[in-house]
Amino acid sequence: MTDQEYSHVARKQIGQLAKVHNLAEGTWITVRDAKELTGMTPGVLTRWEEEGVISCFQPQPGSPRMYLREELELLAGLRTNGRPPGLRVVRRLVEQLQAEQGAR
Repeated sequence: MTDQEYSHVARKQIGQLAKVHNLAEGTWITVRDAKELTGMTPGVLTRWEEEGVISCFQPQPGSPRMYLREELELLAGLRTNGRPPGLRVVRRLVEQLQAEQGAR
């Protein structure tokens, strides 16, 4: 595939949290809506997506990122004292769930 052909390809990444909850499909929401839902800044959302923890979709390169609502609702449910969970907490949860699924 040439660079010109690649420039029109959508990018979709399913995060670890979605995978352990079998959430490959769902509703994609804007960064603004994701921030409202989770309390996480756009920079944190981007970092978590780059780390592979949460899902991201870009209809075309350079377009705004979108996030999987159902996955972010899980994150919102992990809030403590109104604050979003830390990356380490979510990684531990994913590891626990993966271990449980592997034991089945």
